[in-house]
Amino acid sequence: MGVKYLPFVLLLLAMSISFYFLFDYSEEELAPGVCTDIMMNGGINEKINILYLPDDYASVATFEDAVTKFNEGFFTIEPYASLKNEFNIYRLDSFGNDLGCTKEGTVICSQGKVNRVGKQCPHDFIVVLSQYSETEDLINPLRSASIFNLAYVNGADSFLVLSHESGHMVGDLVDEYLIPGGDVPRDAANCAQECREFDILDDCKQGCITSEYYRSIDVGLMRNYWDTQNFGIFNERELTRIIKEKGGSSGGVLLSPKRDKVYIVDFSVNGEALSLSSISGEEGYAPKFNKKGYSYVLTEENKVIEKRFFGYPTLIMERGNSGGMNGEYKTVEDFSLVVPTADFIEVFNEMGESLGEFGLDVDWVFRSGQKITFDVDSVYRKLYLYDSYHTLKGKITLDCKDLCKGEFIENLPTVSDGEYILYYYTITQGWKKQPITIGTTSSTEKLVLS
Repeated sequence: MGVKYLPFVLLLLAMSISFYFLFDYSEEELAPGVCTDIMMNGGINEKINILYLPDDYASVATFEDAVTKFNEGFFTIEPYASLKNEFNIYRLDSFGNDLGCTKEGTVICSQGKVNRVGKQCPHDFIVVLSQYSETEDLINPLRSASIFNLAYVNGADSFLVLSHESGHMVGDLVDEYLIPGGDVPRDAANCAQECREFDILDDCKQGCITSEYYRSIDVGLMRNYWDTQNFGIFNERELTRIIKEKGGSSGGVLLSPKRDKVYIVDFSVNGEALSLSSISGEEGYAPKFNKKGYSYVLTEENKVIEKRFFGYPTLIMERGNSGGMNGEYKTVEDFSLVVPTADFIEVFNEMGESLGEFGLDVDWVFRSGQKITFDVDSVYRKLYLYDSYHTLKGKITLDCKDLCKGEFIENLPTVSDGEYILYYYTITQGWKKQPITIGTTSSTEKLVLS
């Protein structure tokens, strides 16, 4: 090939590379100037993504040092050391974000605020590193905490605290020390009622959350991270299996994660049910990892588009020391989820019982009993209003014969303020549902159904 063709060849090569990244990697681009990838082993859909967020760090340098300490230490522990290539690691170098963190004995942050900041970067798990001096920690030891896919970590503690919390977040492992008033989840793999339930073990010992249960190792990382750097062969195998399956063992159907519109949904726990506190649609990433416990189902046009298990609504607060670990469990009164776009979300407890179904994109707000115009096209005359808990709250009958087309003026049922779902039947698509909100003000006097 002559030298005169070299510029042309180089131009073609540059164009090929540009098109490759444009079309093959466009869904995985990071938010410019915000997310720093510090370890990349593949696409965000093929690997487990961990994101570090800063709390109270004053500069990139000090935060980078803290991330290095915890992240490098994390990958010295098995099975993470052997499975390092299964992870992507990110750092968010954005300071001054309000994560709602407090340090009154325990680092506790606001789930909603952490999710709103963290959704800027790919993540299956978020680790909030909270700056705390070693001197302060000697005088007033600070506990770390975890819930769902979030860990709030005391930056002055040993890197092994993150290994312990990862046992909860990644492997669904429970604590192997005694927790006053603690209950062993029915699906806990590493707490057994009898030693023979472990097919492999280091040494069966009594005491795993409660004194009635047994663990598979005398002192492992889930018992006290100050005394060991070993999970034990049973727990290590569980972690390995779940990491290789990318959390898929819970049977969830997951969307491919990409930077797109997501919903951040805030719930309040109301006894055996949930109530919707707020919904915001923003650009960002949603996690894809499955965990044991509660789950949600997303539907769009009456089809399930995603099912994910996301853990238990229990805040685990704990600290290791030379005398053993001390911990406390607290059932939260509210929690937050980041989910892909959909029409509806329905949340279930660990028994598969519905805790409520809610519309994610609600444009229709009316007053209780309001007279409105129904603009319908080939809709059956009977309409049914249900609350979020599948309880029928009222019926509406349009003034037409069977299938209706046109505008009809009717009153909405008299109900309390809240979120509702209007069910109606169409000749072409069968049953459909429309989310509406009943409040003190109205956004419109017309509802379009087709």
